[in-house]
Amino acid sequence: MEKKSLGKLNAAFDIENMAKEGNFTRPSDGKPVSSVAFVQCAGSRDENHLPYCSRVCCNQAVKNALNIKEKFPETRVDILYRDMRCYGLGELNYRRARQEGINFIRYDPQDNAPEITYNNGTLVVSLTDPSIRLPVQLKPNMLVLSTGMKPRDTEELASMLRVPRNSNGFFIEAHAKLRPVDLPSEGLFMAGTAHAPKDAGETISQAQAAVARATTILAKQKLKMSGVI
Repeated sequence: MEKKSLGKLNAAFDIENMAKEGNFTRPSDGKPVSSVAFVQCAGSRDENHLPYCSRVCCNQAVKNALNIKEKFPETRVDILYRDMRCYGLGELNYRRARQEGINFIRYDPQDNAPEITYNNGTLVVSLTDPSIRLPVQLKPNMLVLSTGMKPRDTEELASMLRVPRNSNGFFIEAHAKLRPVDLPSEGLFMAGTAHAPKDAGETISQAQAAVARATTILAKQKLKMSGVI
């Protein structure tokens, strides 16, 4: 994606708060937002950045787009995506978004990357829409970049606890099926995005599993330990 003096950009978290509060105006000048463009996989899923899919970005973009349409029906919403991955019940929201008139445009980072320019106060997003096979130009009031999720400061902790990480820096469980929340070192458990990118619901479920595993140890009055402690 080519970037040329983009001006003011907004994160998905900021957009969600603005839609919930009903104050959907541009931070730069306070004018109402009449059109929004989401760009998925911004700075991720390529050789120079995060090579993996962060999973939660598509569901979050669809959820924010539906919130905008619900409170501001006249607002135009476009989602530029490489691959829509609304897993689980997120597929229902994706279908609803289509029905609500939210426009989805697929792009290819190699052959059809969005070209974004900002000239004289006007933001222009140019690309070819493969569904109609014609070049299109979007002029959104606001551009939202759905960036990837990456681990932070896991190297030092992994060295202290002597636990392995995968090639992307996330911690690896002892066994994907038999011990999904255990770390290979006994008595250590993990939950949430330390394991992989995931949403709040998945994180809570995994945290409950980790608590249950820790409780099985804490509930015992005595523990047999090996000779080397």
